Amino acid sequence: MTESDRRPERLAPWPQFSIVAMAALVPLGIWILAVPILGVDLEAVSGEEADAVQTIGPFLFLATASIAALAGWALLAVLKHFTSRACTGWTIVAVAALLAAMPGPFLGASNAAATAVLALMHVGIAAVLIPGLRRTA
Repeated sequence: MTESDRRPERLAPWPQFSIVAMAALVPLGIWILAVPILGVDLEAVSGEEADAVQTIGPFLFLATASIAALAGWALLAVLKHFTSRACTGWTIVAVAALLAAMPGPFLGASNAAATAVLALMHVGIAAVLIPGLRRTA
């Protein structure tokens, strides 16, 4: 058996990093389709006042998605170190985090289109991150 015929026992950290990067970029693709092309006003009510509306731009959701994806990756690494059931534990926490985040778009978006776009961003990030990092666990 030659050196190139052997399969590595573990994936290098780059595939995990690429999954995290893709998960962080998913909302950008959704934003490009929704805001400049379809003309959706992506705004959310911020605070107690009904007239305090915040425009949700690319930097805000890129930063938020990146932090969430990196936190998920870090949690998976910690679980791998301390438990033999890291995959199951991580998946449970990741699905719970998605479910905990889902009311945000429905309670905070300023219009129905913004609600749909924000909810789609949440689901899009989870659709990349959960199966992608689960595969590497």
